[in-house]
Amino acid sequence: EDVSYSADTRTFRGTVTWPTGFDGATRWEYDMVFAEDFESIVGGKMTAYASDGRARDSSSFVDPRSLRVHLSENTLLYVRRPSALTPAPLVLRDP
Repeated sequence: EDVSYSADTRTFRGTVTWPTGFDGATRWEYDMVFAEDFESIVGGKMTAYASDGRARDSSSFVDPRSLRVHLSENTLLYVRRPSALTPAPLVLRDP
């Protein structure tokens, strides 16, 4: 819900609402900046909110290609899975 995308900045924003809660949070808000080739997320964050609306914690997306990446428990890395690891679609043929 509350989804938007800016092609100019390659930025996606969206919200995931958990009706029964998930790990103490009822809402996650995402702000993701994609690389020019869309092979990875190079910036942004995810913030989790409690049912009372208070921010519980936040994690930052970092560029996985950066040599200066300092990983911590609040660091998110995303790269697109190579096509060699993606199963081929099932093709049905007439007998």
